[in-house]
Amino acid sequence: MSKNVYSKIIELVFLKKYREGDVEVNFERSELIDAAVELNLPRPKNVGDVIYTFRSRQELPESIAQKAPRGTEWIITSLGPGKYAFSARIPLNHSIDRERVTMIPDCTPPLVAMYATSDEQALLSQVRYCRLIDIFTDVTCFSLQSHLLTSVPKIGQIETDEIYIGIAREGSKFVIPVQAKGSKDFLSLVQIEQDISMCSSKFPDLKCRAVGIKRDTNDIILMFEYTTRDNEVSIERRASFTIHRL
Repeated sequence: MSKNVYSKIIELVFLKKYREGDVEVNFERSELIDAAVELNLPRPKNVGDVIYTFRSRQELPESIAQKAPRGTEWIITSLGPGKYAFSARIPLNHSIDRERVTMIPDCTPPLVAMYATSDEQALLSQVRYCRLIDIFTDVTCFSLQSHLLTSVPKIGQIETDEIYIGIAREGSKFVIPVQAKGSKDFLSLVQIEQDISMCSSKFPDLKCRAVGIKRDTNDIILMFEYTTRDNEVSIERRASFTIHRL
């Protein structure tokens, strides 16, 4: 389904519910289907893809973006199964100094690299084999699970691309959820917030160090670590790496 169809659907849902001065606009999954019917557009076969598109692939229409309070942007948060909200949040600045790139030897087994199936999957494999999470966090890390699909209270079902468990020199232990994006997608504040909530729920005894990774268009890997202060997520550290064959 075209991006333009998704834009028309999400725009109608927002404008029907928004009132001047709102910082949160609630809606339900079924309203996306209702909007498609009202606009005489094809019903989305995968309604969840509409939400994901405006979280990681495509900016919200300008008619929605311009109604965000000054200094904020709209993100689509989850409030439980089938329930969502446009929430006004301070945006994360994912800019990075591309002149300061660390070169790392490529330790990915050639056979793995040969059969990597997608940009995101290839990125996760490369990060894992080259120990980039360890290098970036200064913690010894071990992959616990890939593509963890679970339910989080007050949010609903989420998927985390990869979970690492780490241990520092003095013995401190960490849980490190990772969100990975290929060159065509962007890191989503919503997914970072969900990862942090998931860690609080599933790993309450471990300190969470949420990480986002993205492959840049020039094949540089960008990495970000997030923290929460006063209920707002911000970027704690950032770095860029390039992988080269030995």
